[in-house]
Amino acid sequence: MTSRIGTRPPAAGARTPHLLAAGAMGLIGTSVVASSLLPHYPYPGGQALRYGVAAVILLLLARRGPRVRVSGGEMLRLALLAATGMVGFNLAILAALRTAEPAVPGVFIAASPIVFALVAAVRAGAVGRWRPVLAAALVVAGAAVVQGFGDSDLAGLGWSVLALVGEVAFSAQAAPLLPRLGAIRVAGYGCALAAVEALAVGFVTDGPAAVRLPTATEAAGLLWLALPVTVLAFLAWYTALGRLGAARATLYSGLTPLVATAVAPLLGTGRFGPGQLAGAVLVAAGLLAGLTGPTGPTGSAGSTGSAGSTSPTGRAGSTSPTGSTSATSPSGSTSATSPSGSTSATGSTSATSPSGSTSATGSTSATGSDRVRVRRPVMLPAARRDAAPPGERAGRWR
Repeated sequence: MTSRIGTRPPAAGARTPHLLAAGAMGLIGTSVVASSLLPHYPYPGGQALRYGVAAVILLLLARRGPRVRVSGGEMLRLALLAATGMVGFNLAILAALRTAEPAVPGVFIAASPIVFALVAAVRAGAVGRWRPVLAAALVVAGAAVVQGFGDSDLAGLGWSVLALVGEVAFSAQAAPLLPRLGAIRVAGYGCALAAVEALAVGFVTDGPAAVRLPTATEAAGLLWLALPVTVLAFLAWYTALGRLGAARATLYSGLTPLVATAVAPLLGTGRFGPGQLAGAVLVAAGLLAGLTGPTGPTGSAGSTGSAGSTSPTGRAGSTSPTGSTSATSPSGSTSATSPSGSTSATGSTSATSPSGSTSATGSTSATGSDRVRVRRPVMLPAARRDAAPPGERAGRWR
């Protein structure tokens, strides 16, 4: 039986992480609607309620799976994730908006794909491969065009930089935890710690008034932030992050300002005009450049699942979950060894099946006891992992 390695169509679930990443960023973009319903609710207290409700739901879902004990080091990283990527991120935006127009922190936050693309290139020793960086630059430029450029003083710029740090930390702190804890636990424990931290900040800034009974309108806004924007978006994002790696996943952050701008006219606070359309084209071009073709060091980072799973990029030299190994030689011929020891190849390489018969796509074949020379598989180094690791428009909550 002839076997061709690499000619099978991609698995049906290959697009799933891309859809999850896009969906997560789209949901975060809708948070501008919920935020408009909470102009008078204490900011830290609202976050504490939002993260607390989300944590209860996520941790209940986590109990349905196998029990995993969280180590002290992992809990410390989760606390840092909550402090920087959740609570600190939102507070930095709030501080920036005191002296800067919303577009200023929004543009800084949208720069996170460039940060991850540069880190991935440096870590993989492929600084000369600028395609991922240029793709990220297109996404950032598109997000900036959509949001516009605003005025700010030095303090507003400083807080905007801290918001970018929080944006990067939201993915960078989580990625090393995903292989062992999984997306549900990372999101659940992160939200639980963020609720405690936000409540502490609220008591310092607002005292007992940090948390009060919300009105019906405020409750609707908080529930939208807690359920779609936190439970669904965080779970989808961390699942995609573990499958795609930070450099690829964060490209989808360019969709957040697009969605926010698209829903703004519904609130009577904005419009979707030619400038926003041009920005959308730039974002689409960046996604197309970054997610297709040779993207360099943007393989899977912190991927979950069993060892030996194949990365979404389909790198040569990856190992399938069943243990079979595939590799591509410099000449383009491909060989593989099955778990039972049978070897198949394309080109001029022949292989022997478990029954002793041999088949090949080239001119060499043998049956029975004929001696067959089998080319040894050429093992290429596995794709390097990305730097462990969503830009969003200012004024939205994450």
